[in-house]
Amino acid sequence: MKKFLAINKLLSFSLLSLVPIVTSSCGTSSVKNSVDSNEQASTSLSRESIASFDGLLNYVFNNNQVAVENFKNSQDQILPAKFNEVKQALVWAPPFYVNVLEQNSELKKQTSDSINILKDTFKNDWYWMVKNISKFIYQFNPYGQLYDDEAAQKQDFDLIEHLYGRLDKKINWNEIFYILSYKIQVDPDANETFKDLTAHFYFLDDGFVKFYTYENQGKQNLFFVPDYFKIALSDDDIALVDLTANQENSNGNTTTKNYKAISLQKEADQEKYKNIALDFENKIWEKWTQKIDSLIEEAKEFGSKTEEEVRKENTYEKFFQYFSNVSYVGMQFKAINELNASNPKTKLFKYTLRWIDEN
Repeated sequence: MKKFLAINKLLSFSLLSLVPIVTSSCGTSSVKNSVDSNEQASTSLSRESIASFDGLLNYVFNNNQVAVENFKNSQDQILPAKFNEVKQALVWAPPFYVNVLEQNSELKKQTSDSINILKDTFKNDWYWMVKNISKFIYQFNPYGQLYDDEAAQKQDFDLIEHLYGRLDKKINWNEIFYILSYKIQVDPDANETFKDLTAHFYFLDDGFVKFYTYENQGKQNLFFVPDYFKIALSDDDIALVDLTANQENSNGNTTTKNYKAISLQKEADQEKYKNIALDFENKIWEKWTQKIDSLIEEAKEFGSKTEEEVRKENTYEKFFQYFSNVSYVGMQFKAINELNASNPKTKLFKYTLRWIDEN
């Protein structure tokens, strides 16, 4: 079978149709001890950073500003009790444990209810989550239920403890310093109604959070990935440096805005962050394509299924599901392993939502 090459098109680096972000924090720090310091801790994102999500909202609501404002208002009215609801759900259904319902049969109702709470929150209350991002704690666990205590996997946990002194991560930064949107070519052989599939990377602290937007059956959708991706570079002289970006104001004039971004000695090294994110995304879809091609070849060899049946079991729609074996989780796992093995000077560490700290 002809393989579909997952070549993606970069829509824009930094801004696309989203508003630019200006931060005010600066200083110097090392890879080893910078990111878990509480000096930059904040209970929520800054007003400017929150506004950066307007582009996603405009897409989902098809530029209907009344619908956008109604959604924002509904998110602002979520009661504090929501934190406790999500906190309890995370106890029974960690998002990295995709088979938790099958494995936890003795407590099936609690687990099922928790899964539904998290699915609903990720789908409908993601805006509330990002506004309060510093209250959520992520746990390093790129393997999830695939962890088997092999030496190589154990070394990853040991490395994190050596670098950062802990396996959890609280995002101690209330500013987003740039945004990257990346269009993904949909497999023409998939026979699905997916189009306009785009990954959005929001860079803050020492890594990024990620969203997908896409149109399916004529409806615009957003998929929130409940992970935080920490980027580590081998150099010890990571510093906060001033970067500049030109932006046109409402009068069409060009003004210069200063951006604060985690970088190395040379400003050009910020490109490493962008390239790591793009390499990661390309590998995800490369692994997805390889998986489907392999299943199709296997089905042909043994006559167990038709190509159409294989594709129906491995659709884009199923890729964008929580608590599913067919979903994005396994592809991320494989992509990170390959990415980290290919470049010893950079590492991408995946942390998944695990706890809540309301303080």
